[in-house]
Amino acid sequence: MKQTKNLDQRRFQPRYLIWAVAIHAVGLGVAPFYFEPWAFSMAFGLAAITAYSMGIFHHMYLSHQSFKAVPWLENLGVLLGTLTWRGPMAAPLRYASMHRVHHRYSDKSKDPHTPHHGIFHALLGWNWYHSDFFQTPEMYRRFVPEKFRHNRFFIFCDSNVNLLQFVYGVLLFAIGYAVEGNQLAITLVLYGVFVKTLIVVYAANLVDVINHTMGYRNYKTGDKSTIEADIVLVAA
Repeated sequence: MKQTKNLDQRRFQPRYLIWAVAIHAVGLGVAPFYFEPWAFSMAFGLAAITAYSMGIFHHMYLSHQSFKAVPWLENLGVLLGTLTWRGPMAAPLRYASMHRVHHRYSDKSKDPHTPHHGIFHALLGWNWYHSDFFQTPEMYRRFVPEKFRHNRFFIFCDSNVNLLQFVYGVLLFAIGYAVEGNQLAITLVLYGVFVKTLIVVYAANLVDVINHTMGYRNYKTGDKSTIEADIVLVAA
């Protein structure tokens, strides 16, 4: 219980700042030199596939248990959601626990990504500035449903987000190199990994900002959530 009480005591998490700097530096600083219309379209397509998978499986399935799925489908959905590479939220079990904390303490001091700590905090800063509680086994025991936290494939994805993204990037490079050589291989990696990730991060995190800062409310919920962002189909 002591760790849970420290949810509102945020601390700098350097590995996620390194991640954020890397995707911005490569996605905004290098990718434009390899710009191709088809590559940008591919990035949007991959962002949509992985973000929808995150919304359906990380969010609706793991966090809220909204439906049932056969093992091969849940594994595929969780894997694709992990390939969003969306900072701490790419890890499926970490996503489920952080999201359930968000619902329990929505728009209060313990909410990890409420925009009422600042728009930048909700949009990006919370990724590298959050409670140490989210790094502990207690988090999983308290906030991840038991049937999910013992699933070996979910545990593997949760523990190997960067490795899976690396393997995915190598696969893109190999495909591009086999088809046309270095130029295509580099373009596929830049847009299929880094630009794709930037699109997912800002699209998904923007939902958190919109849903808790503007719009109308039909019911008093105890927090500041609205339904303004129902038109945004990427669940955060």
